[in-house]
Amino acid sequence: MQKVLIVDNSALMRRKICDIINTDKDFQVSEMSMNTQDAYNKIVENAYAIVVIGLSARMDVLTFMRQLQTLENRPRVIFLTSSIAEDMQTIRQAMSLGAYDYVYRENRLHGMTDKVASELLRSLHNASRGLPAPKHAQPVDPYEATKRVREMVQRVSQKLDRSVDTTVHRDVDKDATATSSGMRKDTLIALACSTGGPQALQVLIPMLPADLPVPLVLVQHMPAGFTDSLARRLDQTSAIHVKQAEDQEVLRAGWVYIAPGGKHMEIGKDRSGRPMVSLNDKPPIGSLKPCADLMYESLCHSDYKEILCVVLTGMGADGTKGIQMLKKHKKIYVISESQDTCVVYGMPRSIEQQGLSDKVVPINQIADAIIKKLGD
Repeated sequence: MQKVLIVDNSALMRRKICDIINTDKDFQVSEMSMNTQDAYNKIVENAYAIVVIGLSARMDVLTFMRQLQTLENRPRVIFLTSSIAEDMQTIRQAMSLGAYDYVYRENRLHGMTDKVASELLRSLHNASRGLPAPKHAQPVDPYEATKRVREMVQRVSQKLDRSVDTTVHRDVDKDATATSSGMRKDTLIALACSTGGPQALQVLIPMLPADLPVPLVLVQHMPAGFTDSLARRLDQTSAIHVKQAEDQEVLRAGWVYIAPGGKHMEIGKDRSGRPMVSLNDKPPIGSLKPCADLMYESLCHSDYKEILCVVLTGMGADGTKGIQMLKKHKKIYVISESQDTCVVYGMPRSIEQQGLSDKVVPINQIADAIIKKLGD
């Protein structure tokens, strides 16, 4: 019987994890700790096969993993996370320090569902058998990810028979990129997200290349005053331009336009027929302002021939009706975030249940999916 140590700062969660593990005759929870320092002290004194840790702000798991590296007989470490978008950077660093796997639980308070229990026990058995870490838990080198995106951009530009400078550097002059040579005037990316969106965007947007050949318009449910700081933060960490959209602003390739909190954003045309942002103070739709449905519906009357729709984590179903209507008027391709990385699996679930999703991928693979689709 394999001995397991549970680490979580919630007594209720420790008990829930313990109950799940003790249902399996191959494992026995022999100790529980409320923090990583106490857990390390227990590991020094006792032999454990596996440690299960609930990630939280009060858990210094990276120091813990470094401490474990000094021990001759180290247990395998499995994390439980309720927010992959928030915890992914920590998880990746922990994996590079020797952690074995992570399991996603949907909710901080009530997230120990049968599915979570099954995934946790599966991970425990794999760890106890000495199997290699699961593919999803392999550490990701962010520089390699950027390299892959650059290579895909180069393939896209070759298909378009354009000469696009595909070198991506965050310290370059952004105004020197995303110019007319690689621009696709017939295509637009339209993205919607809500709860957990800011964290998801911090994963996705920095992976987009500076010379993305199309514009990206984005509705994130946020109150007035918050979207501008979100845009500025993303702009600082990304090769691509990111800004809060302004009324009457003409859309340009290589730019991300975030709808201002407290305003609806629609896509119209200026007097020359160029695609343009139109902001308005129409009443909230289902308490939402901005509303993704309204943005998608406005694209029905645009000159864009193809719309690449992206739906990320969020509560409710905003975006579903708009995409359904858009599908009747335009050629669309829909990418939705998979349940594994959603903070709230509401908006993507609605898209998938209506049969609208063409591709379902975790947040760290959406940039790749976008670039590949643009190369079709």
